[in-house]
Amino acid sequence: FYPLKILSMTFLGEEREDLILSKREITDPGMVGMVMAVLILLVMGTPIMIVTTLIMLGFYGIISLDAIAWATDPVVFQFAFYIWAHNLMEAMAIMVISAVYGTLPLYLADGTRKLYSDRLANLALWILLFTSFTSFFHHFFTMFPALPAALAYHGNVMSWATGIGAALSIFTILATVWKHGVKPEPGVIALFLGFVLYIFDGISAIITSNVAWSFQLHGTMWQSGHTMNVLIAMGLLWLGVLYHHYPVITGRRLNRSLGNKFVALYVIGGLGAGWAMLAGGADGMPRRFAAWNQEGWMIWGNLILFFGLVLGASFAVLAYNFFSSRNIDATAEEQKAAGY
Repeated sequence: FYPLKILSMTFLGEEREDLILSKREITDPGMVGMVMAVLILLVMGTPIMIVTTLIMLGFYGIISLDAIAWATDPVVFQFAFYIWAHNLMEAMAIMVISAVYGTLPLYLADGTRKLYSDRLANLALWILLFTSFTSFFHHFFTMFPALPAALAYHGNVMSWATGIGAALSIFTILATVWKHGVKPEPGVIALFLGFVLYIFDGISAIITSNVAWSFQLHGTMWQSGHTMNVLIAMGLLWLGVLYHHYPVITGRRLNRSLGNKFVALYVIGGLGAGWAMLAGGADGMPRRFAAWNQEGWMIWGNLILFFGLVLGASFAVLAYNFFSSRNIDATAEEQKAAGY
């Protein structure tokens, strides 16, 4: 229902002047990316919704299990699941980039509120959309003969091709900052570093999408690290967006010093935990396996724990910042004295 609601708001909703802070056109990269992302969720989620709904109806005896036996076939379920799950990550990636495109102009130092090139930004989004649809095939390297080997390699190629869209996005963002400058507020810093974490995760994704490497890494903590890194990156980006909108939503101003501490702790904890998992996977540490002490893997487990605690500390700082925020109507002297 979320994609349907976003599409309804975008194309059928009525403007409310009291809610418009910065007017957007549908051709703005931030808007283009959001529409793309919700369409991916809607279209690519349909197969798994059909399969799982039929299975649920069969379990409840509403329809015969024999009639939906095809839906429980491992090959069918694997296809439906990965069409959804992998494209969910791709949709999140497009959301991430559109969030940066939409928020960065609000922090430009010269007040232009304009990206370096909207056309280049939109081109990057279209490339990511095209390459992401079928990159999920790289997960099916072991499904012979259910999946032709060529499709597994096709998924590998498409995964590498997403790097072209990412590279164009990196150029657009850096060129925008170089041309207009940027105000170093915690919200936009969180956006930048979240995007950096996303790029780092893209490196691990490209490695594991390679068919030869997948045979070595797919069943290890490397995959857990890949998942951890993408979720950590998305989390920081959306927390940056939340940080930016918090004063608008609540009428309260956040403490800049605490905001910077949150971002620093989050990046150290998230990057450390994710890359400790990647290192464990490269060391042969299997995922979904509890006895980490057997092959000397406990060092990675201890690092994951340590950086996980650092990550937890970042949320404690963020929560304290939220609860101790000050009303915006305080005087400028009071705000400055309190570090806001």
